[in-house]
Amino acid sequence: MSRKREVILDQDEDIVAYEHHLPGLMVRVMVGFGTIMPDGEFKAAEEQNYENFIIQGVGYDNLMAATETKPAGVFRKEDLWQFVDLGRANVVAEREKIMQEKIKKEAIAAAIAKTELELEEANQNVKS
Repeated sequence: MSRKREVILDQDEDIVAYEHHLPGLMVRVMVGFGTIMPDGEFKAAEEQNYENFIIQGVGYDNLMAATETKPAGVFRKEDLWQFVDLGRANVVAEREKIMQEKIKKEAIAAAIAKTELELEEANQNVKS
């Protein structure tokens, strides 16, 4: 049986790996959780599940586009964070959509059950 995961909120995170796949026009990003040490080095937690994100399509085009601080065709590690944040926001939005659909289905089922019960009671009253 699955359960809710308890999350430690004071952990730091960093992009621990990324892969630029030129033929596929995509970037795969792996985010890990851990601690930023006093010297600024990131130390990943020993036991964890890494978050993986794939940047492709319009996102890839935006990542590779020129900006005020970089030329076209290149990116920096810090440029990847906006896509990590967008990916997380999309996951939250999809989960919310699923929850709203579930609530709607449950409300419809409850309304149907109530109507059926009312019809059954009306039929009982007619027979009486």
